[in-house]
Amino acid sequence: MVLDRGWPADEARAFGFAILLLSQPLLLAVERSPHVPLWRHGGLRLTRQVIGAAAVIVVLTVSAVYVGPLADLLSLAPFPIAGWMAVITIAAVTTLWSEAFKRPGARPAVRTPHLPR
Repeated sequence: MVLDRGWPADEARAFGFAILLLSQPLLLAVERSPHVPLWRHGGLRLTRQVIGAAAVIVVLTVSAVYVGPLADLLSLAPFPIAGWMAVITIAAVTTLWSEAFKRPGARPAVRTPHLPR
């Protein structure tokens, strides 16, 4: 996609890397319930641990792209600022699409044992 638009390989690699990493906090929210859509499962009320994990992922992603030694180690280069909006959009679309197919009240195909809290 971005290589076709003339981006250098290191920038395109950083773009894909950012999409992969920034979709993870969204995946945490989506996987809270396999059957109840996010908007019916309490929305985005997240625990401090989940918020902390999401913050760490964001900081590490931005650091990997913009901090010289880390970016050099991973062969990444900063991409245009407008690309960050595309990163967020692509991460959201590729992670949240399954929410439309969740059916409240559906039973899981395989019963999993409940773990003690």
